[in-house]
Amino acid sequence: MLRDVCEDIAHFSVFHVNGEVTDMAVINDGELSQVSSFPLGKNFIIRALCRDTGVPPMLCQSDLSLLASNKISESEKGAVNAVVEKAKAEWASVFESSLK
Repeated sequence: MLRDVCEDIAHFSVFHVNGEVTDMAVINDGELSQVSSFPLGKNFIIRALCRDTGVPPMLCQSDLSLLASNKISESEKGAVNAVVEKAKAEWASVFESSLK
C-alpha cells in the first residue's frame, strides 16, 4: 500500500494519468483528504498533437515517446514541444480548478 511506502510523509499527492482521465488523491496528516478526477489524460495530448500537426494518432504517440526520451529529431522537436506545452498549460488549468 502507498501508505506503507510513505509512512514517514504526512502530506503528499498521488496522480494517475489514464488515457482519458486524471485521478488525484491528496493526503494530509497521513489521511486521505481529497479525491478528484478531471477529464484530461494522456490521450488529450495525443489528440492536440494530431489536430495541430495533422499527423495520425500512432505517429503522434511515437513523437511523444521520442520527445520524452529526448530522441526526437531537431526538425520535429519544436513543433511537438510547442503543442505539448500548450496542452500542459490547459491540463494545469483544469487541475487547478479541480482543487477548488
